Amino acid sequence: MAASSSTRYTRLKTDDEEPSSSAFEEIIMKQEQIIRDQDEDLVLVGKSVNTLKHMSYKIGDELDQQAVMLDDLGQEMDTVDAKLDNVMKKLRN
Repeated sequence: MAASSSTRYTRLKTDDEEPSSSAFEEIIMKQEQIIRDQDEDLVLVGKSVNTLKHMSYKIGDELDQQAVMLDDLGQEMDTVDAKLDNVMKKLRN
């Protein structure tokens, strides 16, 4: 097979070649948009965390109040139980 000298080959573009400046600008713009989106998301997360913090304080306060109420109820139950025992003893006699 004879080699033809008229055949021309062109070089294929590879990933090793540097992208154009417009490609760099596009990449930078996309990265900046991603950063802006992340900043917005972080603001929302911060607001949510702040809301959860306040809710947890309120829940803690409510639990403290209910603990006091339960202690009071327990003391009242002990008093009523003692009185009921006395009444039952009197009824047996």
